[in-house]
Amino acid sequence: MTAMATPHLRCRLLSGASARWWLEEGMVRVEDLPRVTDLAYSNSLRRWITAELA
Repeated sequence: MTAMATPHLRCRLLSGASARWWLEEGMVRVEDLPRVTDLAYSNSLRRWITAELA
């Protein structure tokens, strides 16, 4: 599913709960997130990832 994680899709689709779903389903890898987390939800997404990976 790496085709699903193209930059334009990351910018448009990864927000809030949908970002969590994409991560849980493996459509976006944690290592892709530095490019993703410049969006407005970045702080809440980082907090969620930190909690999940702890």
